[in-house]
Amino acid sequence: LYVLIRSDTLAPLEARQIAFTVEGTSAGSANTDATGSASANWAIPDTIGSGALTLAASFSGDAIHGASSDTATLTV
Repeated sequence: LYVLIRSDTLAPLEARQIAFTVEGTSAGSANTDATGSASANWAIPDTIGSGALTLAASFSGDAIHGASSDTATLTV
C-alpha cells in the first residue's frame, strides 16, 4: 500500500500511477484512488527465496508534482 498526498495541503492525489518493485524487479503498478492509495497483488516467485526483501513504491512525477518514492521491508 502506498499513499500519495500533496506536501503543502496534505490532499490526496488521485489517478497517479505508482510502480512497485521487490528487490529491484517489477511487482506491478496501480493508479491511486480518491484517497491517494494504491496497492498491487503480486505472487511471490519460487526463485525469490525467503528472508527480508526490499519493497519499493515510486511515483515518477508529472507536470505539477515532483517524483516520490519510499521503501519498506517485506519478510518472506
